[in-house]
Amino acid sequence: MKQWLLKKWSSRNWLTILLLPVSLLYRFVILKKRSAFLTNPPIKHPIPIVIVGNIYVGGTGKTPIVVHIVNLLKKRGYNPAVISRGYGVKVDIPKEVGNGSSTKQVGDEPMLIYNNCNVPIVVGPDRNASVEYILQKCDCDIIISDDGLQHYALNRDIEIVVFDGQKGLGNGFLLPAGPLREPFDRINRADFTLINGNSSYLKGTSFFLEIEHAVNMVCGETVDLKQFSIKAGIGKVHAVAGIGNPERFFAQLEQFGLEVIRHEYDDHYPYSEHNLDFVDGYPVVMTEKDAVKCMKFAKDDWWMIPASVRFSGDFESQFLAKVKQVS
Repeated sequence: MKQWLLKKWSSRNWLTILLLPVSLLYRFVILKKRSAFLTNPPIKHPIPIVIVGNIYVGGTGKTPIVVHIVNLLKKRGYNPAVISRGYGVKVDIPKEVGNGSSTKQVGDEPMLIYNNCNVPIVVGPDRNASVEYILQKCDCDIIISDDGLQHYALNRDIEIVVFDGQKGLGNGFLLPAGPLREPFDRINRADFTLINGNSSYLKGTSFFLEIEHAVNMVCGETVDLKQFSIKAGIGKVHAVAGIGNPERFFAQLEQFGLEVIRHEYDDHYPYSEHNLDFVDGYPVVMTEKDAVKCMKFAKDDWWMIPASVRFSGDFESQFLAKVKQVS
């Protein structure tokens, strides 16, 4: 998503007001789809389907949530699998992610999930077809859908809606006048609302993406971020972020005493070696989502910064209880 458009959507201005009539038409279409889903729901699959999605266009932190709950389910004895559209990927039939997959083939988020979870992951435009693929070929007892809240052809047992606390609802308008895919009251029908960071008006369970160490993208060495400036020999770094909220990542790095040279790219940006050819000798650090697209041409002083999820409330036990209920 173009950062300039997201900035336009953060307020009500002449462009967003001009687009309001189109948003009213969009509202009619999306509510009609939702009504059809409720009155005539699609076929129910034999194992639970969990949707992790959003109503705000662009990144809100849902992929780290997918990674977290997949690993949580594994620890509790479940055998989860993941389905995803695969952003920007041209596939007509379900395609399983494997060791030989690339981000160009399956997308950056499915590749990130695969690297962190080691579970079956299938990408494709038809999520029901991806579910059927998993049912036929994989030994799984629950499926997590990375995004797909508005994919009403897919039945679901649990819905998790993820917001970015800093972005909130933007200007509150539906597409294309604003960033919302559905009206805000849609969350009343979801099972869980999760908020990335704090919010003064969004209601739900807050979570925080925490960073603690850097991983060298060539040799795999791990360094605590508190010691990174000493290890690198200098406190200045090139920070690369093509995610939904790059500024949050930059600010986190600065909390560790690093002097950050910001390089903000669009979400899902397709990097090449030339994009990151900085000539001043400072180390390059990037998010894990960016790193999966840059591994093949990484240099010795490039570092990946993984993030882990910490919840402020008791989401995990509530989620597991809900899974047990629908299983």
